[in-house]
Amino acid sequence: MTVRLTGIQDAQAITLTVVNVANPAGEILPSTDVHLRVLQGDVNASGSTTAADVSICKAEVARGSAVNGGNFRSDIDANGLLTSTDLNLVKAQAATASTVGPRHRKHPHPPYPRSQIRPPSPDRR
Repeated sequence: MTVRLTGIQDAQAITLTVVNVANPAGEILPSTDVHLRVLQGDVNASGSTTAADVSICKAEVARGSAVNGGNFRSDIDANGLLTSTDLNLVKAQAATASTVGPRHRKHPHPPYPRSQIRPPSPDRR
């Protein structure tokens, strides 16, 4: 599942509530809160941008591999390529020692209207 978020500012913690998600068997799953922090350059998701993030990004750029589920955080400019531009952006963020606090804010717009939430039928539990 891909949820595209727009209008999310850097350096914040949000909670995204996903509802009305069906599994491969067609069963509607219970609504779930997904907690995440948004911080440009925080490649290792530690909540701060440090030399560790620079090292990770540098290694990914040196590998020259395609962006995938394991290294997507190193693609800072989100262009689908791991390049020196990404590395320079991480370095710039690390120089400012950016941090983001604990996960606690709710995204203002859930991906589906609440009216579409329905409990699973008794035979699908």
